[in-house]
Amino acid sequence: MANEFPATALCAMGDFSGPCTIALSGVAMTIRRLDGSDVATWSYNCIRQFRSEDARGKFSFISGRRGPFGVNEYFFRLKDDELLSLQVVLTNFTGAQFNQSSRTESTSSESSYTGNSSYSTFSSGVGLG
Repeated sequence: MANEFPATALCAMGDFSGPCTIALSGVAMTIRRLDGSDVATWSYNCIRQFRSEDARGKFSFISGRRGPFGVNEYFFRLKDDELLSLQVVLTNFTGAQFNQSSRTESTSSESSYTGNSSYSTFSSGVGLG
């Protein structure tokens, strides 16, 4: 499917971590095991923020209390081209504005991720979950 992105979950979601697929629809994000079964689905209105670290191929999101596992931050690793495509689709579905920054530049002006200025941050603005 066009809006599915191969990834590796770097932290536990319930009892799952490891290779997965991030599936995006117009209303929600679903993490799927490689066998196609769903790990969990987060509607965009319960996601507080999306984050992307382009230089390292990392993507994360912060879930609010209404998420399937409550308040938490989830981390994934994607290939560069998949990460860029995921950012475009999330922007289209949620209206999130992704702050582009140079891969070699480390600046805190485009980042709200405290303690790690290499993160580019875009916030969904659709809910605080």
